[in-house]
Amino acid sequence: MLNTDGISLSRSSKITLYPLLLTICEVPSQLRSSFMILNGIWCDTEHPPMNMFLRVFVESLISIHNRDGVSWTHLDNWNIQITSVVLAPAMCADAPVRAQLQNIMSHTGLYSCNTCEQKMEKIPLTPDELILLDQRQIKRKSAFLFKEEPARLQTNKRMLKQARKAVKEKKEIKGVKGPSVLSLILYLDLSKCVFGEYMHLVCLGVVHRFMNLWFNVNGGEWYIGNHVNEINQLLINIRPPNIISRLPRGISESKLWKASEFRAFLLYYSLPILSKFLPNAYLQHWILFVLSIHLLLQKDIKLSDIKMTEIMLRMFVRDIGILYRPSDYVYNVHVLFKVIRIGNFVCRSPNFIEKNV
Repeated sequence: MLNTDGISLSRSSKITLYPLLLTICEVPSQLRSSFMILNGIWCDTEHPPMNMFLRVFVESLISIHNRDGVSWTHLDNWNIQITSVVLAPAMCADAPVRAQLQNIMSHTGLYSCNTCEQKMEKIPLTPDELILLDQRQIKRKSAFLFKEEPARLQTNKRMLKQARKAVKEKKEIKGVKGPSVLSLILYLDLSKCVFGEYMHLVCLGVVHRFMNLWFNVNGGEWYIGNHVNEINQLLINIRPPNIISRLPRGISESKLWKASEFRAFLLYYSLPILSKFLPNAYLQHWILFVLSIHLLLQKDIKLSDIKMTEIMLRMFVRDIGILYRPSDYVYNVHVLFKVIRIGNFVCRSPNFIEKNV
């Protein structure tokens, strides 16, 4: 599995480091961080052109395939030589990097989903917003509105065709801007190989979004910002076990929270605390999400759990437009119920890069 992301060298510098890290999916999940391979580094003030950055890596994979694999000797028996086949990698990254890897529009584009062809739509304005629109004080927002009939999923063949057409017509086609060097890898399906990772998609994405709604967006039944002091006290009084590395901080400091703090709030603190303040319909809605993530974090996940998770996440995403606002159908929410295509979250460590740089 391949992963890359930008890491700032210092707060006073614009230089960003992009390590290209690889791990072996067949290695048990608890040992993968001990078998990391640093395949390349890009250091610059700009984002790396992915087709250039990944070309040597892709050429190496092709070369290994042409040699019928990699030969190696097991530590327990030096007399036995083993040849392993290296197939197309899975690629786990946050939304901006996923777009660069597949050479598609970023997560703010109209066709920005890397798995389907749904287009972002303009959200109808409320009566109050129409008044502001007449005064030219408001801009209509776009969102991935929920569809009972999902949009057509992308396929490798269609993406390759769209890439060729994009080059010919000099414009993006259904979000595809041009060819990706990844398409040169044998047996690789460009429409399925790149997927979201747990830290940005869930912890810093969906959880952060809903906490902002509950505590900062006054205008709906979901708002409980007037209870922040009480919730702060409840959080501060929690004494978590050693498996949670950070002591809880109050909601007032949530702008400073790390991904692990959003994770702990989601999995352990949110339900007992929110049950005291959030209206029941909103609490039941949040339970769908919490239970889904708990199931996806299982080391060994059953097919029945995957099917149940798919149903619950679909209900969760659908009801956002009913309980909250259409504008809350953001990119991270749209791709949420598609994560089950890859299975559980165990292989998508939230600190895949941060722990190994």
